[in-house]
Amino acid sequence: MEHRRTCYAGDYTGLQIQRTLLHRAQELQVPIVDTIYITRLLVSDGRIFGAYGFDIVDGVPVVIHADAVILAAGGHTRIWRHTSSRRDENTGDSFRLAALAGARIRDAELVQFHPSGLLEPSEAAGTLVSEAARGEGGQLRNAQGERFMERYDPERMELSTRDRVALASYTEIAEGRGTEKGGVYLDVSHLPREQILSKLPRVYRTLIDLQMLDITKQPIEVAPTAHYSMGGVWVSPETHSSGVDGLYAIGEAASGLHGANRLGGNSLIELLVYGRITGGDAADYVLGLVELRRDPAAVAEARAEMQQLLTGSGEESPRLLQRSLRNLMTDHAGVVRSEEGLREGLAKLDQLEGRVANLTAHPDIAGFDDLAHAFDLYGSVLAARATLECALERRETRGCHNRSDYPQQREELRGNMVWSPGAGVVFEPVAEAPEELRALAQQQIDDSPVGKLAE
Repeated sequence: MEHRRTCYAGDYTGLQIQRTLLHRAQELQVPIVDTIYITRLLVSDGRIFGAYGFDIVDGVPVVIHADAVILAAGGHTRIWRHTSSRRDENTGDSFRLAALAGARIRDAELVQFHPSGLLEPSEAAGTLVSEAARGEGGQLRNAQGERFMERYDPERMELSTRDRVALASYTEIAEGRGTEKGGVYLDVSHLPREQILSKLPRVYRTLIDLQMLDITKQPIEVAPTAHYSMGGVWVSPETHSSGVDGLYAIGEAASGLHGANRLGGNSLIELLVYGRITGGDAADYVLGLVELRRDPAAVAEARAEMQQLLTGSGEESPRLLQRSLRNLMTDHAGVVRSEEGLREGLAKLDQLEGRVANLTAHPDIAGFDDLAHAFDLYGSVLAARATLECALERRETRGCHNRSDYPQQREELRGNMVWSPGAGVVFEPVAEAPEELRALAQQQIDDSPVGKLAE
């Protein structure tokens, strides 16, 4: 992170990758179905044979026959109140789909809080101010005007790792040096206007649109916001297979690659590298299949679950319960956690799960969005339990995971918290990489342009 090593397109990098991917998919005539909500993965004898869902427009149930499934449904950062995720993404559905199919969840407690999420307007709270703002020379200041990163990382200052910057901002706010609205200031107004307009065009436009704020003249009020799930579905580091035959996970839905703290720029690169690896391995798996049994009972179970939500008499609303869950996670599993807070969160989650059992979806003439929200909530509740239970067992501070009652990193906890609905949390120590593999990795680093630059 000490070197400028990220490929970027202003602060529209992700959008440009998406456009390129869609253009290439169209060239290859890859069918893209974007109105189907998947509620269950279909499994028979420990092997994937498809997926079940419904059309959000008209509610028609859909069975998709698939010899392999690659989960790319994101993480679970939407279960916090302030999040950079859009309204209906990263609700934990990838966790639920995998867990119900027999896969395990790894390191759910490792959630990166980005240092710079907007505080207002309320409907846009958590919207990200790009990392590029600090990368281009933006400065963080508290309500007293102090450039407070001098206290936390005097060498790297605002270019410190996200977990340290987020913790610093959180500490300033918690100790009373934050703004009246509960944030700190990110200031780029000292930079040349031309630099801001060329390198931070989206940030400039977003703040004009949302707040009528001209960042070339005024600082931006920000606070830590849930941004990235390092944890996710347990996958093999070589193939990204989940341990369930035919089920793979990629990107934020998967876990393991980023350890306890993802470095900026690494998630989009991860998709390009492991997208190719995972796609190739999934294709090899399918080509090697001799037979595949499809189980009507698995389809019937998925159908019954959906019908229960549509025909039930419960009075609970998915959206209202989702808000309660987000408040719970923000209060008890935010930037800094404690034993007492996590146990209180689990007790509240027990109560909330009782209310979820009384849930009913109410589609209307506009479509079946309410049914999708109900399944979003199912995923969020499962992801919240995995997160709280794993965070409780990780009695240390490591990377993004901060425990006020265990402020030090503990060598005996260098490993993974692996969670499943039946077994709860199991700790798995990290095995040492073979000496020859570590030597090869070091040689690749030394031979790379960044390695030579460091010399």
